[in-house]
Amino acid sequence: MRYRRDGFSVESAIAKQRKLPQWFLDEPFLLIGDEFYIKEFWMLHTTRAIGANAFGPIPVDKIEERGERRHGFQDDLLDLYVDVIRQMDEGFLDWMSEEHKRAVRQGRNSGGNSATERPARTRKKNPR
Repeated sequence: MRYRRDGFSVESAIAKQRKLPQWFLDEPFLLIGDEFYIKEFWMLHTTRAIGANAFGPIPVDKIEERGERRHGFQDDLLDLYVDVIRQMDEGFLDWMSEEHKRAVRQGRNSGGNSATERPARTRKKNPR
């Protein structure tokens, strides 16, 4: 997620032959099977409730339904699937909360079209 936001700094560092940012160097390597869960998370991401400046968690029933119907998971395997997706979701929600706080600190409104997002426009008087 951070690469989507700050990837330009990595590309710029490579192009200028500079040191890569620490956050990029600290990224974990993906193991076999991780891609499956990442894909599943983003598919399930579309089922979450989205409100004013906030995301709700992915509903557990949607996670279970996808695990059972799409993959035929049962019992312990279904429990593992739900646990992994929920852990990923908690990390995502924490990330989004921090992004919102960051936007507020920088004077931006991170969601929607608001009067606080940009200065009010004044009308020019008609020269007639």
